[in-house]
Amino acid sequence: MSQRAALLSLACVFALGVRSMAQENPYDSEVHIIKVVLHLVGEEPIKWEGSVDVKGGELLGLKGWCFDKKDKVEDGKWRCTVAEKLIKPPPKGKRQKRRFRNQLLDFAEPEKGLFITVRGPESAVVDLQTNKGEFSIPISDLAPGVDRKLADGLVTVSRGMPSVKVAGDPADEDYPRITTDAQGNLWVAWISWNQKDDEILARKFDGKAWSDPIQVSDGRGQAFDVQIACDERGKVWVVWVWFDFAKEQYDLFAGTVNGDKRPKIVRLTDDAAPDMQPSMVTGPDGTVWLAWQSIREGNSDIFLKRLKDGKWSDEIRVSDHPANDWQPEIAVDKAGTVFVAWDSYRNGNYDIVMKSYRSGKLSPPIPVTTSPDFEAHASIACDASGRVWVAWDHGTPNWGKDYSGHRASFKPPAGSAPMHAYSRMGMACVQDGKVFDVSATIPQPMTPITTEMVVYESLGPKRFYDMPHLAVDGQGRLWCFFRLNRQGYVGHPIGGGVWEIFGTYFADGKWSDPVPVANSEGRMNQRLDSFVDRGGRLLIAWGTGCHFKDVNYDVHIAAAPLLPKANTSAAVGAQTILPPPGKPDEKLRPHFMEVGGKKYQLTYGDLHRHTEISLCTPTIDGSLIDAYRYAIDCAQLDFLGITDHTRDTRPYAWWLTQKAADMFNMPGRFAAFYSYERSNNVVGGGHRNIIFTKRGNKVYRSGTDPWKLWKELADLSRDVITIPHTPGYSGKDDKGTWTYNDPRFEPLVEIFQAYRRSYEMGDPKRMKRAGIPKWSVWYALEKGYKIGFIASSDHWSTHLSYACVYAEAPTRQAIFDALRKRRTFGAMDNIVVEFSINGHPMGEEIRRTEAPTLDVNVQGTAPIKQIDIVRDNEFIHTVKPGANEAKFTFVDKNAPPGTSYYYVRLEQADGKWAWASPIWVRRGK
Repeated sequence: MSQRAALLSLACVFALGVRSMAQENPYDSEVHIIKVVLHLVGEEPIKWEGSVDVKGGELLGLKGWCFDKKDKVEDGKWRCTVAEKLIKPPPKGKRQKRRFRNQLLDFAEPEKGLFITVRGPESAVVDLQTNKGEFSIPISDLAPGVDRKLADGLVTVSRGMPSVKVAGDPADEDYPRITTDAQGNLWVAWISWNQKDDEILARKFDGKAWSDPIQVSDGRGQAFDVQIACDERGKVWVVWVWFDFAKEQYDLFAGTVNGDKRPKIVRLTDDAAPDMQPSMVTGPDGTVWLAWQSIREGNSDIFLKRLKDGKWSDEIRVSDHPANDWQPEIAVDKAGTVFVAWDSYRNGNYDIVMKSYRSGKLSPPIPVTTSPDFEAHASIACDASGRVWVAWDHGTPNWGKDYSGHRASFKPPAGSAPMHAYSRMGMACVQDGKVFDVSATIPQPMTPITTEMVVYESLGPKRFYDMPHLAVDGQGRLWCFFRLNRQGYVGHPIGGGVWEIFGTYFADGKWSDPVPVANSEGRMNQRLDSFVDRGGRLLIAWGTGCHFKDVNYDVHIAAAPLLPKANTSAAVGAQTILPPPGKPDEKLRPHFMEVGGKKYQLTYGDLHRHTEISLCTPTIDGSLIDAYRYAIDCAQLDFLGITDHTRDTRPYAWWLTQKAADMFNMPGRFAAFYSYERSNNVVGGGHRNIIFTKRGNKVYRSGTDPWKLWKELADLSRDVITIPHTPGYSGKDDKGTWTYNDPRFEPLVEIFQAYRRSYEMGDPKRMKRAGIPKWSVWYALEKGYKIGFIASSDHWSTHLSYACVYAEAPTRQAIFDALRKRRTFGAMDNIVVEFSINGHPMGEEIRRTEAPTLDVNVQGTAPIKQIDIVRDNEFIHTVKPGANEAKFTFVDKNAPPGTSYYYVRLEQADGKWAWASPIWVRRGK
């Protein structure tokens, strides 16, 4: 049996267990979802087993929630163990064994449960027979948003939202959007990936049956988002982000889907810049409004269009700030006023900004937040009173700034944290241009873990609340949907690398308990969509799947429950007192080095950055799009390589990674590489990042043959390099990363990671006894490997590891050529290092008959404590400037015959370092 078949078989064992009946009607009032959560009380594991029966109805489905491999669902019966996977601390004075470090609990909260799908009237009763007692659960007793406690708090029962699968296997279906047409038909549009390319599809539900998928896009290609809305003539419009391969850019396209004919495609944007993140809404008069983000001339701004009488208007520039503006969300009130909210880096951190548009005029910007915290990913909704509700992701201050990780010796400033160390939802109300607090904040409990966190104890256990989505139903009730991750900081989670959707509504002066949405597991940054139909019913659509479990992404929709009448008006509090805005980051000026008659521009980048796609710490590293936000704004990088692990970069994840690289590649401003990390965990294997300049390359999995990778790469063009990092070594087998090297593909090494440490050399005192460590860069240089230096982040760390490259131009190809020629240095800050020998820049191999003349020019970001010149793993010259800049020449009159390598290392008074790539000098004729 293949691995995929085995996983699908296992998923069936977990999920089915009873006869499955496909639910196609989201309005079916006789289909109910009940979630049963089994808690841990005390420290001893609790073994549960039981069966489910329905009186007065039919059991449609039984699915384990947070089940492990040993847990089981079959034929209406189930069994599981609820426990904390506790690691006993090591004996006093003993180190924790490495193999125990990540064997913690699966989730931050030790609890499991069941999703029970029932068909029947409200009078039906679910009987749960267990070894801890029998529980009868009348469906009529369960109100959505009101949790019910049983067995003295051992069991919690809640009523959820049943889902309807609109699109599924064998393709990956993602980015769904939902609307209704003039006849009341439901329409859903989404992106479908068939393992090769994308197409935009749509389906209609007429109240009885779903149509076959309708192809909206003109052929197949590469898409990144989609929107849908109905205009005043009753025509349903789909807008999508589509990659123009001829122009190498993403643009917006549109088409209608009414009728059986293929739509006529309209191109909405044609600027030589990426257009992305669209948001679309229909106003009360039927006018369709579209907002989006466009990065033009290296600056990201927000734009607006309208569709009226079948014609699209010229674009309206909403923002023109010199800082980058991101991810607009749009809403229209009952008077036809358009509101656009987005997040901006104008204050040196991400803050929420909003503008209104009425009668052809834009309002001045309304600052919704100005704190030093991370406030981004806005959602917006208008209520019947004309008030505008805004919600956002709220993170830590200093987001994306200096943070080293749990192993590096450099200590970051107090208050710093990884990019996704803390994620909550913020919310405010805007009325008449003024910002007000909400009277009752959304409950967001941060449940502690009672076991000791062995690896990540410095950060502590957390829940993560992400991607809030606001909506107002037909009764005027305000809803907030969100993605919840209960994982905490556990490394390599079994089941914790997914986010689930919950919804909470405001009524009678408070927010409800979270309403679980069935079949909603997915990525951190997947946004759902919502729409209120003609009958006032709120509908939501989302994508669900998990690449960690090799489960394809599907499209689901659900109807929010019909709730009893209540005081649904959400109340506002006092007017918000906004803190003074921060100062924008000072823009880095380009630096140029002239050597050997050529001029090179210094570019800064990171070629080892992880996201939630990697299973190591998916809750900490942040999302794919936020990685580019960090690179472009916080670190002001010139290039980036996302390098998620090959074991986690399943085909669809790799497809998303490549599409994001195309989205953000802006020649002359920012270069995005296609890349991943190949960790070959065999003796002599080693960890290597693979960097491509062209899309379409396969993910080369780990194997037992250390040379296999290069054998496969040899069949490609030369536009691929491998960069080893954290070089491993097995003393028992006398094999490690440096036991093999192919100079055709491996010109560089990560000499430093802020997540871990420097790999330059070992402890000098120890080297006197045991020699140069075989895991070190010194060992590789001594073996004769010609490798240049860069620094990289890896997990967690930000703003402290730079691959510094002198390129002939700030483009993807020019930077890649400079990487291959080792015209690089690694640094922990925006340090400038110029290093040459007799007119030849770092990384080159030269021949000289006379004594080599070394020219060094450095510009630090703090006083420079020491500059060393290293020749053949020996320190031969040292200067101690004590100032931020230093320039000197050194002639090595004692240079030995044969080939020697020289490099420069710099240490600042603040503990930050830089290492210039070696120059190899061969003396003699």
